[in-house]
Amino acid sequence: MERLLKFAEDGVVDGTERGNNTFIHPVIRAIIVHFWIGYEHPFRDGNGRIARALYYFCMLRQGYEMAEFLSISGPIDRSPKAYYEAFACVETDGGDLTYFVLHQLKVMREALAELTTHLKERAASMAELSRTVAGSSLLNHRQRALLQHALRHPFESYTIESHAASHQVHYQTARNDFVELVDKGYFEARRVGKGKRYFPLKLNKKQK
Repeated sequence: MERLLKFAEDGVVDGTERGNNTFIHPVIRAIIVHFWIGYEHPFRDGNGRIARALYYFCMLRQGYEMAEFLSISGPIDRSPKAYYEAFACVETDGGDLTYFVLHQLKVMREALAELTTHLKERAASMAELSRTVAGSSLLNHRQRALLQHALRHPFESYTIESHAASHQVHYQTARNDFVELVDKGYFEARRVGKGKRYFPLKLNKKQK
């Protein structure tokens, strides 16, 4: 495990190659670390999750920020046989990691294609909802402003008090705004602690 962690941490730091002088591409290094944990299987449970966590650690550490949004679990879970066959091929062919590297590069391509599709769909959904919000005569200016903010901050939540303060209106007026937005399917109310917060619904849900 010490050798594994040293290998995972080894790489270019401030322009200098640490450890041995053999260059290993950061993506290949991340894949090897993934294999290493999966093959050694040092823990009773969670080896797959740890292997993927170290894979992401290696990728992000070397500046591959896009890796944060790639889900390699999806392609692996859909084709578990191919995943385990890659391990078996390495073991039966003298430890040749080429099999696993090629398999994981294919997984990464699939994950990247899925991410690209998701981003295109999300962008189209946001554009459509933005046009709907901007042109809706059924929403008042406070509601349109709130929805525009939610489009830019999809993980934000809101309270009646904060909405009232932002637009300098009475509590009941702010409450009515949220009641209408919930009825139209733009928000949902959840109990958080002793209060209530309003969360924007996922943009791919069909609005009423």
